[in-house]
Amino acid sequence: MLIIGAGPGLGFSLAKTFGRNGFRIALVSRTHEKLDQYAEQLGKMGIEAQGFAADITNKMQLIRAFQEIKNTFGTIDVMEFNPHSGNVTTTSVLETTDESALQFFNNVVIGAINTARQVIPEMTERGEGALLFTSDLSAMSPSPMFGNSGIAMSGLRNYNTSVCFLLEYLWAIYPLVL
Repeated sequence: MLIIGAGPGLGFSLAKTFGRNGFRIALVSRTHEKLDQYAEQLGKMGIEAQGFAADITNKMQLIRAFQEIKNTFGTIDVMEFNPHSGNVTTTSVLETTDESALQFFNNVVIGAINTARQVIPEMTERGEGALLFTSDLSAMSPSPMFGNSGIAMSGLRNYNTSVCFLLEYLWAIYPLVL
């Protein structure tokens, strides 16, 4: 299992859950030191895990990380996309600028597209796999408090829904938005 945006909350919880069920865990986030800590904690639980540092907004870093993951673990059966907004502050709808919207959009939507493109071809070739995309409530219910993040989360939901429709119809691969 691959977790993009590995952190101490949902990402770590999913790593424990999938790891306890026999999955080897590849963790991706920006900070190698934190990844090492997570992998060590998982190892103490008897879960094989390794971190791969990459910034998902940097396409070359992401491609390099995927190559390292495939060299280490082989095929990726399950991918979970759970990016943190990084240093981007959430703005209200009236405070949202093109720059703040674009920063969130690049991290969430472009990151998801570049990530999914690394695993979908192999999953479709095998005819199996699972994609999990996490979002927040603003993807479904607009809120004035989440101007820039709501735009990005709605974009992620739209992308995932389109991918889901196509993969379900053509190859019986089931992406989810959590």
